Amino acid sequence: MAGKVIGVMNEKGGVGKTTVSTQLAFELADRGNKVCFVDNDPQNNGTSAFFGDEAPDAISSADPSVSVALTERLYQREGFSPVQVLDDNENLWLLGASDGLALLESEDDEEELLESFCDSIELLTEAFDYIIIDNGPSFNRKFTSAILASTSGGVLLPMAPDYDPLRGVKRVAARIDTLKEDHDIEVPVLGILINLWKTNPVTQVARCVKEEAEEHFGDLMLSTVLHEAEDLRKAKALQERVGHLVPRSKATKQMASLVDELVARIK
Repeated sequence: MAGKVIGVMNEKGGVGKTTVSTQLAFELADRGNKVCFVDNDPQNNGTSAFFGDEAPDAISSADPSVSVALTERLYQREGFSPVQVLDDNENLWLLGASDGLALLESEDDEEELLESFCDSIELLTEAFDYIIIDNGPSFNRKFTSAILASTSGGVLLPMAPDYDPLRGVKRVAARIDTLKEDHDIEVPVLGILINLWKTNPVTQVARCVKEEAEEHFGDLMLSTVLHEAEDLRKAKALQERVGHLVPRSKATKQMASLVDELVARIK
């Protein structure tokens, strides 16, 4: 069975998108799935979440014959080879980002870039159970490519409980609808995820935003809500799965719940 692609995106930054993406990859891999994480953001926060400042030569080398694990190669019809993230776990692999990704916006042939990326992702689905694409917060070619490549799984839209992130999710959903019509394809929205939820107290703004999102998106809202958690920040800093760091924590249970819900929706 071909692998499933999950594009994680929001047009608004600061919503915890990369933390969600990386922990999702960790959790799926820990469950025995072979996972490839594609860092599709020139800021390379996803790459740093796995390797810190010590990315392997396959990502960091200036020699094109060595840097075979760079996401930008997916756009250029060049050979690519993901790099293993964990020495003791062969299930988690990475295609990392560099600032070279930003240069793709100046290339002339946009259609060729989109087609090449989608073809490359399709090749990855032959080798991996899940491909997680983490995207930057800009409507650009990379963002569009990730949407078009997510037909086999779908798109996950995380949002913080505030009005700007909600507007961002609405714009992404509208963009997906436009691309579906323009390209005559189906790109499922797997769900809208409330992230960075704060308690003690829950603010009036957060309550209102959550209610508006539920009214607007209906069944697309995921029942799982990820709370703002120091454990998740710590796990990101240590390049670790939160479930390994603090197995019985609320953050661990919520992340497991998110994966359960997404897997059920993909099937």
